[in-house]
Amino acid sequence: MSLVIIGGGWLGSRVASAWSEKVLISHRSGEFPLDVCTSGYSDVLHRASTILITAPLHRLEGYQNLSRILGDFDGQVIYCSTTGIYPDEPGEYAEDDAEEGMFKEVEEYLLSSFSNTLILRLGGLMGEDRFLAKFYKDKPLPQPGATVNYIHYKDIIGVIQCLLDKSIKKGIYNVVAPLHPTKAEVFYAQTGIKLEGERRERIVLVDRLIRETGYCFQYPDPISFPRNF
Repeated sequence: MSLVIIGGGWLGSRVASAWSEKVLISHRSGEFPLDVCTSGYSDVLHRASTILITAPLHRLEGYQNLSRILGDFDGQVIYCSTTGIYPDEPGEYAEDDAEEGMFKEVEEYLLSSFSNTLILRLGGLMGEDRFLAKFYKDKPLPQPGATVNYIHYKDIIGVIQCLLDKSIKKGIYNVVAPLHPTKAEVFYAQTGIKLEGERRERIVLVDRLIRETGYCFQYPDPISFPRNF
């Protein structure tokens, strides 16, 4: 078995669909339930060469059991973290600017527990049925002048594949579209409705990812993300 995905939600299911080899998804119900307290995890996980964790571990009771269950697992661990780890204040944020808190505790646990761990700090997930105008169809758009830190799910898949292809086994990377229009600009592109608001620039930088991997984004501009209506 090549890949096990812990977390079969919106993102995990799309990664699985795009993967060319056999994938086993662990989720809250079904054949392989999401329960890191269960010793039965061990046999399944040890058959994987890569374990992708899309479940938000900070919400999952007993996530520290992963190190006990996996033991000396020396395959690749990839954790989908969040850009919510950075301050909710205007500024530019690189990987060294994370705040203390639960998000960082989870990351540090994984980095210290498994020798080959990649942390991907994902921006707001977009693509297909996830787009800004849908979320705010019947309610006001808050802070329309704020810049966005979005990522299309196909670029998340692309980044994961790029890291594996280049045998990059350790590190922390922001995974966000490199262009940062405002919410108002994205909303206008999707609806034709103009909104006004004071500009507020909170920008998560992807310089390290581009520099160290050479990854070329399929969808660099959230204004032109394809979507399903």
